[in-house]
Amino acid sequence: MKKGKLKVKEQDGKLVLIIEYRKARRGLMEREALNAHPITDDLSGKDCEFDFDASGNNVKVLHCGEKSLIQRSFTQDDIRKELRSNSNLNYALKVNKRDLSDNEGKFKYYFEKKAINGCEFNFDHTQIDMLNCRRERMFKSLNHPYTSFTGSPDWRLVVGLGNPSVYETSITLHHIYGFPYIPGSALKGITSHWAAREVYQDDTKEMKKALKEDMFRAVFGNLKEHGHEANKGFVTFHDALPIEPPTPAPDIMTPHYGDYYGKKVPPGDYLDPNRISFLTVKEGKFRFYLTIENRENTLPDTGDLCPDNVLKTAKEWLIAALQMGGVGAKSAVGYGYFNIKGETD
Repeated sequence: MKKGKLKVKEQDGKLVLIIEYRKARRGLMEREALNAHPITDDLSGKDCEFDFDASGNNVKVLHCGEKSLIQRSFTQDDIRKELRSNSNLNYALKVNKRDLSDNEGKFKYYFEKKAINGCEFNFDHTQIDMLNCRRERMFKSLNHPYTSFTGSPDWRLVVGLGNPSVYETSITLHHIYGFPYIPGSALKGITSHWAAREVYQDDTKEMKKALKEDMFRAVFGNLKEHGHEANKGFVTFHDALPIEPPTPAPDIMTPHYGDYYGKKVPPGDYLDPNRISFLTVKEGKFRFYLTIENRENTLPDTGDLCPDNVLKTAKEWLIAALQMGGVGAKSAVGYGYFNIKGETD
């Protein structure tokens, strides 16, 4: 840190802060402290400590006594350095925000033991335990009935494979905690499609047959054009979070006929396969929560459409969808199926 004195001047109708300091062989120097705040007349003549940024042109740190007059702003280089050096940062930040392009300027996953793109996935067991404890207390404090169960992938899980990403593939990571999770919207989607197809034998995209059923509308809701008043559904499907540190694992898909689909070239064994890396969850247990809110006492207190029975039905449908339909991408080849036997509450 360099030492100097402060001087306040009026320039174009506003106060500016000048730092006077001595430099070897050049004598007394002055430099305006851009972005300094607040600037008051009583700063004139006071001693200060300061430092320049990497370019040497701008003052990035300025202290007057115990008072900081410039709040440090991080440059892109500062952020990259922090992401590379800090092993405790959010895993989603480390994977998706670092500069991980190769020599050709392409962004790709590369894998090492216990690390992906040089980022170790050392999720904090204590943090996950505390998060789940807070979550359980939150559901118990609500005035709405809730139910939950635990499940683990039969093999591997990948949710959000097609999400926007600088890589060719992606995975859904929690924006605060960084670990993989399953969004509630994905769970509601697979459950509604499974119930329509398997319970009501409705294979249509619009699910018109299923939407005629009271139980289906009570769980998932409906639009006004389906012959009933618009209803958003009484059951909420919450995000499924891990209850133990999940294990990300690399995987590879190898499309052989990219030119056939993209350039309309006849398919053949002479076409080169395209190796595409992507991330999956290899191991881990997830906790699933559903709540029901009987808005304006719309649902009856007894009968098939009472809140407890609607919530029970939604839970049964979700479990069946996870066990027999899977969640996330590539379920047709075995990804995303869950084992829930003996783990329901």
